[in-house]
Amino acid sequence: MRHLFRTLSCTVVILAGPTISAQSADTCKTRNVVVNVRDKSGKLIVGLPPTSFRITLQGQPAKVVSSKVEIALPRVVLVLDASGSMTFLKGKWQDARLATEDIIKCPVPMRLALVVFAEGVFEVMDFGHTSGQILARIEQLSDSEKVTPKGKGRTSLRDAILRATDLLGTPLPGDTIYAVTDGGDNASRASTKDLKRTLIARGTRFFAFIFENTPHESEDETLGAIETGEIARDTGGSDVSFSIGLYNKASAPLPSALPQLYDQIAYFYQLEVALPFTTGKGLRWNIDVLDDHGQRRKDVTVYYPRDAAPCSEAIAQH
Repeated sequence: MRHLFRTLSCTVVILAGPTISAQSADTCKTRNVVVNVRDKSGKLIVGLPPTSFRITLQGQPAKVVSSKVEIALPRVVLVLDASGSMTFLKGKWQDARLATEDIIKCPVPMRLALVVFAEGVFEVMDFGHTSGQILARIEQLSDSEKVTPKGKGRTSLRDAILRATDLLGTPLPGDTIYAVTDGGDNASRASTKDLKRTLIARGTRFFAFIFENTPHESEDETLGAIETGEIARDTGGSDVSFSIGLYNKASAPLPSALPQLYDQIAYFYQLEVALPFTTGKGLRWNIDVLDDHGQRRKDVTVYYPRDAAPCSEAIAQH
């Protein structure tokens, strides 16, 4: 088994997205940004004042008005891939269920919802369900031969993620979508560009548990695994890659980095940022953490969405 925690999620997640209403031109200049700053061991670095952050928007400086660590009860929509490529191998499906059950059982407090999909979404459990009810349902999906709807074995991962955003409703800081998938997608109507745009506009982070290098893996799954990881990093989330064992057999234990990923989902900074301008599309920004001498710290990793959403998109969310 090979696992890779591609974005080192551990101590501070910088999720940047417009999560405040914009009722005037002045309000449009402000963003609340979810941020994660982690040290080399993956622990969240706390106590960073606004002056510890340097943000530039397309080369122009933005002012960090406030910074605070949020100990929230984040909303997390679990997105479980039950397409044919996931259920064909009994061992792969067993591991997918175990990975989904693992986050449900973890001690980090979360509010959970569930989306199960193949060619389309065929099961939804919203936030009105308890973690115990969601866990019981996952445990019931034990027979891989009966999970995927007949004739619906293709994969619509991007569409399922967008469906998950509907369950979140009005955006809140820390909103997360967590997918257990091999990354393949051969049936979605939504493009990767549209998906990223929606997630960033809402300030929703994407995390993923990605199966890779599995027996009989198609080119679509290979490329999809890479793309799924990119979506995670571009939205301020992270991913764990996982290779299963022999055909139809259970693999090694789940990646040891998973508890760090759960910690990243739950604990983060929220920055209030005054932007130098609000017009334009695909506003690329850069966020660094500085030392006492105003130099970029090389001993930390900062996670945040790579683009800031235009003000018009922030308004549309409220």
